[in-house]
Amino acid sequence: KQSYAQILCELSDVLDKHTIYINKSQFNSWQEYLKVFLSEGGIIEAYPPSNSVTSITVCLSIEPDGHYSLVCSGDQLHAESQFSCWGLSFPQTSADSNRLNTYCSSIVEQCQQRNIYGYIDIDFITFIDIKTKQQNLWVIDLSIGYSEHISLSRVMQYITTGKFNPQMHSFTVKMKQLKQRLRNWQNGAPEYTIVEKNRYGILSSKLYHRNLSNLHYSIFFQICRTHGVGFDIREKQGTIFTLYECDHHEHIGMITISDTLKTTLSNFACYLNTIYQEITPADMQDSSNFILAVNDIENILGITQETNSNVSLNSSTS
Repeated sequence: KQSYAQILCELSDVLDKHTIYINKSQFNSWQEYLKVFLSEGGIIEAYPPSNSVTSITVCLSIEPDGHYSLVCSGDQLHAESQFSCWGLSFPQTSADSNRLNTYCSSIVEQCQQRNIYGYIDIDFITFIDIKTKQQNLWVIDLSIGYSEHISLSRVMQYITTGKFNPQMHSFTVKMKQLKQRLRNWQNGAPEYTIVEKNRYGILSSKLYHRNLSNLHYSIFFQICRTHGVGFDIREKQGTIFTLYECDHHEHIGMITISDTLKTTLSNFACYLNTIYQEITPADMQDSSNFILAVNDIENILGITQETNSNVSLNSSTS
């Protein structure tokens, strides 16, 4: 009780001095935020002591009979801030799958004890501790309900006829591969074998552009075809779009699929930037989040390239 009272005594001063406001255009001081927080509610979230933090979302389905299944997982993509997610890279590649699954199993048990069933999203963050140099994994949020992450991942599964492996957090598709003939003179119909290949997806349902509401879908898709933006059914990779009702015509969903994560990120950014250049008038400013998303991906690719260079340098030194 004494420790609890001491924390309460110090908490107000700590929050006043150290709180970082995500929406800086609306809040400039703790007193301004506290007034809205007490009247409307809000979120005060601990932030890890690291300059590099990755957010992960794992989506599950909990059945009334006690069984549960892991539907999908992904690394969150952020543009406006670390707390504003505009999409996922599916499946996640930032944390050990066994460790994530262990956390999820414990959370499912707690949900069942509280009679929480159905679809849930669990948000994690992972980062390297500055002192111990070890990777830490925190659970920061739980959302109840069928999310857009589940919806888009199932669209990807449908269009590729692929399968998500919940133990390994991998996504694979089955492909026909021509068998190599033992003899050049052998005749007859070609023979094929079925092989499994990895696929990665960038999934977003939160892209918006003000000029989309003035653009007929037939013109939009003609622009895409002109620039080679489409989906290859045979190779099971490419880009597809999810469309919204007329009231949200300025919004669009986009899924890009490829065989490596780096290629998928690069293609998504390239296609999105091309579409932006084609549909944005010169006098239209701050009309979309397309470029924010492109910049976010370019930063990720830059970090990936730097990491690979460091690994190569260390290998050469060894």
